[in-house]
Amino acid sequence: MAGNVVEESETPADVDALMRRIRQRVRESAGTKGSAILSRDQNAPSSADAQSPVLYSEELNYLNAHWHDWSAPTEPASHRKFFGRFVLRAKRFVLDTVWSNIMRDYVEREKQFNVNLIRFLNSTARYIDARDKEIFWQLVKKVDHDIEGSNERTDHLINELDGTLRTIERALSERIATGESHVEQSQVRWNQVGADISRLDDLIRGLERTLAVVAKPTPLADVATSAPTPVLKDGVDYLLLENRFRGSEEIIRERLRSYLDTFRDLPGPLLDIGCGRGEFLNLLRSEGVASRGIDLDAAMVSRSQAQGLDVVEAEALSYLQSQPENSLGGVFASQVVEHLTKEQLESLVVLAASRVRPGGKIVFETINPQSVCALARNFFRDPTHVWPIHPDTLRFVMELKGLSTLEVRYLSPYPAAAMLQPLEVSPYLPARWQGMIHAINGNLSRLNDLLFGFQDYCVVATVPER
Repeated sequence: MAGNVVEESETPADVDALMRRIRQRVRESAGTKGSAILSRDQNAPSSADAQSPVLYSEELNYLNAHWHDWSAPTEPASHRKFFGRFVLRAKRFVLDTVWSNIMRDYVEREKQFNVNLIRFLNSTARYIDARDKEIFWQLVKKVDHDIEGSNERTDHLINELDGTLRTIERALSERIATGESHVEQSQVRWNQVGADISRLDDLIRGLERTLAVVAKPTPLADVATSAPTPVLKDGVDYLLLENRFRGSEEIIRERLRSYLDTFRDLPGPLLDIGCGRGEFLNLLRSEGVASRGIDLDAAMVSRSQAQGLDVVEAEALSYLQSQPENSLGGVFASQVVEHLTKEQLESLVVLAASRVRPGGKIVFETINPQSVCALARNFFRDPTHVWPIHPDTLRFVMELKGLSTLEVRYLSPYPAAAMLQPLEVSPYLPARWQGMIHAINGNLSRLNDLLFGFQDYCVVATVPER
């Protein structure tokens, strides 16, 4: 036995071949073991599994394919011709020693770590995908349930709305049928009222003609031979014209009420030139303001005197000429200056300025010629009007004759409902159409100012200290 041992020990061993066999076995063992571990992993991805974003992600596929990329030491080589054999043996010895004593256990531990890590990642990916799939289908079911509920509620609302609309339609049909009969009845009554108004107007015109004839009868013999007479004569004719076209005493009294504040605390009595039926004098008397009036029309004077007012029949220039200087506290003339010529207007201003005390007020009201409607309907209706006076002209004449103008006040606004109405701008129209409608409305506004401006105006002036 000992001899055999000696003989065997003396037989030279092929170390290189032995190390190569060992390395080959280790390499095969590592590969077979790793493959067995992965094949035994029940959580590894399978082709039968449903596709999912996590389980079949590119990163996880890469880890499953390369988790065992740990290679054994490669075979050393040498380029030396004579000493290459010795160098190779030394290298193999060093590599085998390092691999066997140091690297093998480390590599095995790393391989096991990788196997477990990949197995954990596969299980986690499968869990996440399964959970997300379940949540997704739960959401789908919830959305389907909500949509079904919404459809049911929508159908219910549609049915209710349809029933409500049908009820409203029947009610409207009944009301329209009833309203048509009411409209027909109202139209009949309106036609009757219109006929009554027409008959009343004819009656009033007949009374006016009768009063005119009774007041100043003209013999038939004189009609063919006498010279043409004015359209309106003194007396009852102008009173009838005032009653018909200027308005009732109540309307005129309310319109003149705005002047009361202007003539409070005057330094003397107020003279109302062309006082007419005495509307303003009545207001002044109720406020305790001393006043008197003059008028050319005898019928107007009689009407005022019958109310106990201090009114005389006189011509304005002659009356002012007969009054002492600084004897009046103010002068008021409503709808008078348009009856005067330019020379008479200048004389009136000069006389009024000299007869009113310093600090007194002088107010002239007349028709506003800047309004086409006032000029056409009001000024030319009265044949006794001489010429229309622009506000700037009247103010200039009064200031030129020594008065101080306090204000130019515009009066009697035209009813807004009777003006040109602006177009409605719908927010649903295109911007270009809205701009066009705004431009049209701007032009309508300017046209309203021209056609339907204030009907009257007045110039309020004071007499300065001399």
